[in-house]
Amino acid sequence: MSTGDISNEEIQRRAQIRAAKANKQKIEASKAMLDHNAGRNAELAKTARLRALRLSKEAADAKLKEETEAAKPQKTPRKKKAAPVS
Repeated sequence: MSTGDISNEEIQRRAQIRAAKANKQKIEASKAMLDHNAGRNAELAKTARLRALRLSKEAADAKLKEETEAAKPQKTPRKKKAAPVS
């Protein structure tokens, strides 16, 4: 099929259809990228929030452990009993 069989109007119509299709694909790709980036940003925000919570909990646990150890009475070391002589 050579271009001689197709009118100029038909060639222009097909070119416009191809251009419109390419434009539509670009728009859909942009939307998909925005959705992907929004999901990624939400994931990063959630990870940062959970990390902050974990670090806060670890700090509170360490402080509580220090306080409970400080509140315990200090044990005096006992002297070892001498082994019986046989």
